[in-house]
Amino acid sequence: MSAAIEPGIAIEVRNVCKTFGGAREVVALRDVDLTLQRGEFAAVLGASGCGKSTLLSMLAGFEKASSGTMSAFGHSIEKPDPERAMVFQEAALFPWLSVWENMVFSPKNRSMPKARYEDKARRLLDAVGLGAFHHHHPEQLSGGMKQRVGIARALLMEPKVLLMDEPFGALDAQTRLEMQELLLDIWSRDKRTVMFITHDIEEAIFLSDVVYVMTARPGTMKARIEIPLGRPRHVDMLTTPEFSELRRQVMGLIREEVARARAEASAAA
Repeated sequence: MSAAIEPGIAIEVRNVCKTFGGAREVVALRDVDLTLQRGEFAAVLGASGCGKSTLLSMLAGFEKASSGTMSAFGHSIEKPDPERAMVFQEAALFPWLSVWENMVFSPKNRSMPKARYEDKARRLLDAVGLGAFHHHHPEQLSGGMKQRVGIARALLMEPKVLLMDEPFGALDAQTRLEMQELLLDIWSRDKRTVMFITHDIEEAIFLSDVVYVMTARPGTMKARIEIPLGRPRHVDMLTTPEFSELRRQVMGLIREEVARARAEASAAA
C-alpha cells in the first residue's frame, strides 16, 4: 500500500542564476524556476553542460546560487542537510569498507545509537537484494549492485528529498531497466520527493510524474511536461501509443534545443 502524501511544496526554485568566475565568466544557469510538490517524482532532461548537475548540487546545498532563491519545505537552502540526500552517477563507496560498513558509515560517524539505524539498514539492504552481501567490498560488486548500496545508504537517514544525478547512466541497458523498476518499487512505498537527472528520454518518462526540459547553456527551463501514465509503471508501457506520443513530444523539444545551440555556436565561430 502506498503511503499517504502530505500536501504542499517540497522544493521551490525562483529566478535562480549561477555564474562561475575566472578569466572568462561562464553563466551556467539563468532565471531557473522549478516547483516540486511533496511526493512528486520529477525528472530533468537536457544536453550535456546545460547545468542540470549544477542545479542539483545547489539543491543539495553543496553550491550557492549567484542570485535568486531556493527553498526546501519552506526553508532557504543554505547548506547540506540530511533531509536532502544525494545519489551520484558513481556510487561513491569507500573501497576499503564492506557493504555494511559503507551502509552505516554516516550514522556511526554521527555517534547515533545502533538501535536507531541497524535494523533499518538490514531491511534496506534486503529491499535492494543485497542482504547476503554485507561483508563484500566494492570491488566484488557489479555496477548495478554498487548503485543499490548507494540508494539504500541514501535512504537510511530517511531524507525527505532524494536528489539523483544520472545514477543509472553508466549501467548496461538490462541492469538500468532493473534499477528503474527497483527505484519505482522503493518510491511507491513512501512517495518520497525525487528529483532525477538523466539524458535518457525514455527513462525520464517511465519514472516520472513530470519532466522538465532544460535549454542549452545558460540553462533555464524550456518546458514542463506532465506524464499522465498510470501507476504502478510496468515495462510494457514502453511500447504503448501513449508512451510513444510522450517520447515524440519530448524528443521534439530536445531537437529544437540542439538545433538552437548549433546555430548559436556557428554564429559565434
